[in-house]
Parts: sequence; C-alpha cells; structure tokens
Amino acid sequence: PNHPFWPLVVYRSAVRLPEEFDPAAVLEELFEANGWGDSWRNGIYDYVHYHSRIHEVLGVAAGTAKVRFGGKKGRTLSLKAGDVAVLPAGTGHQCL
Repeated sequence: PNHPFWPLVVYRSAVRLPEEFDPAAVLEELFEANGWGDSWRNGIYDYVHYHSRIHEVLGVAAGTAKVRFGGKKGRTLSLKAGDVAVLPAGTGHQCL
C-alpha cells in the first residue's frame, strides 16, 4: 500500500498445512525452495516497521492475525493459517 510502484499481494489459503507436519517448517521449506531465504519465526512486530531494500514474504503458519500494511494510515487485513502476503521493499507493516 505505500510502495510507489509495486503492490502488496495477498494470497488467501495459498498453502495447505497438513496436521501431521510442523506448519512453520512447511512454509519455510516452500519459501526456501522459491528463493526466499533467511526465514524466521515469531510473528510480526506490534509497531510499524519496514525493510527498505528487501522484499518480504509473510506466511501464517497457525491461527490468525490482524496486520496493518502501509504504515499508520494503511489498510488492516485479517490473515489466517495458510495465507501468504508478498510485500515490496519499503512496505510498512505491523501486527495489531
């Protein structure tokens, strides 16, 4: 929402997360196989932050989250397990 050229893209129910596997590991392996390395677990910060030079992919492994994209005047979206968001560099985001 706040990148001048590239959109935020949200894929609803993009990844099937089988119960017999660790859902975070499923997302990490999928992202790594597609060139999205340096994964980390532990949620999204509760304050607005952004990555000025790196695009980011977020995957929801379990539960739900309300995330505001685009900074303080941005748009709030509800995400659930299996959803994936692709953020262009510079896109502010925070968990509410």
